[in-house]
Amino acid sequence: MPGARDQGWSAVGAPGLVRWGLRSWLLVGVLVLATSVLWLLSQVSGFVVPLVIAAVLGALFAPLVDRLRAHGVPRPGGALLVLLGLTAVVVGSIWLVVRGIVAQAPQIGAQVTAGLDTLTSRLADQGIDVGSGASVKDRWGLRPVRRSKGSGRPYPACSRAWCPSASGRPWGPSSSTTSWSTGAH
Repeated sequence: MPGARDQGWSAVGAPGLVRWGLRSWLLVGVLVLATSVLWLLSQVSGFVVPLVIAAVLGALFAPLVDRLRAHGVPRPGGALLVLLGLTAVVVGSIWLVVRGIVAQAPQIGAQVTAGLDTLTSRLADQGIDVGSGASVKDRWGLRPVRRSKGSGRPYPACSRAWCPSASGRPWGPSSSTTSWSTGAH
């Protein structure tokens, strides 16, 4: 059967395609491996991060503990002294920062107020009103609907929670089932 070999696909005839196929599967494998490693690290990050920080601090302060050991302090005592000193430095730094913020609170407040005023004026230049304190209902002239006692129907003749004011603005839907109160009774 000399023609049986000619009927199928052969890798010999397309070596470039085989090479690209192998590269593609290699890329898929690398991506799956990277995703798996990242997932595993995310699962154990709760204790890995403090462990790494402890290892870095241990390597950083090992020479200081060795120096204390040379002066006759036992290693556990030297490590405790180094940790207490590091804690004192951190607490002192936080105290200095908080003290500086408290001491400059009036100046910080004045600068924040000036910055907000500048922001408000720039927004007002763009036509955005943020400093009036008026709500959207007040600016649109909408007022709450009062319900008449007993019937439960809105007063005057309004079926929405808010109705336009007497200014005659054309707010609301145009359907005949909804009536809006403009304040003209």
